[in-house]
Amino acid sequence: MVVSSSMPFETAEDFGPDMTHQHINVKETAAFWKLLDTFLPLHSQEVKHKKLMCHTDSQVLYFAFYAQGSTANLHITNYLKKIFWLQHKFECHVELKWIPTGDNLADPLTRTHVLEDLRLRRCAFLYVWKQFGPFSVDLMASPSNICNECPMAHLCLSSPNTV
Repeated sequence: MVVSSSMPFETAEDFGPDMTHQHINVKETAAFWKLLDTFLPLHSQEVKHKKLMCHTDSQVLYFAFYAQGSTANLHITNYLKKIFWLQHKFECHVELKWIPTGDNLADPLTRTHVLEDLRLRRCAFLYVWKQFGPFSVDLMASPSNICNECPMAHLCLSSPNTV
């Protein structure tokens, strides 16, 4: 989420299948890079020679960023290197400010109420499969919620995004 009085900008995206297994710290760093990679080219003149103050509730991203991208996690390090080169390419300076999760304006956009995101345990899914299956498609499946251990995992997605 980008908040600016002069440059309105919003972006949202699900993680692809290559990212669903990654740790949340890698996902948060990847999302930050993706935001900058999408935002900066669209506003290259407005950000040139400017400081971009970015708020994050990810302590791992914050501390790795200020350790010059040095971390034991190579995925995070690679994303932070990409962020460094974006700053160089667009001649801007990115600064991070850590904020508590409760103060993060973007957090409610990615959180769903627990009753809106109910999932079946594997044993319950297999019971339904045995009683009413086999099924040929899951209309609600997406790369972020597919159960790869389930019998129909290979049938769930008919497109790269969602059905």
